Amino acid sequence: MGKVTPSEARAWNAELGTRLAPATTARIYRVLHAIFATAVEDEIVWRNPCVVRGAASGESTERPVATIAEVDALVEAMHPS
Repeated sequence: MGKVTPSEARAWNAELGTRLAPATTARIYRVLHAIFATAVEDEIVWRNPCVVRGAASGESTERPVATIAEVDALVEAMHPS
């Protein structure tokens, strides 16, 4: 744990961002940051290498919501009268 450098954390975060959605990448980064923060508090490591600016913020895109008419049409399609 003590061998992870800030540049390695940045590279890992950048690589992760090429494969996953921004919100997912941010969530994973927040977990890693929290793990290292706890390690600092417990004196396992002397510093947290997770210092990537903006890496912990990522917003999910809003998911579309079906209208009542669309739900009624789906119900009708599943159970024709």
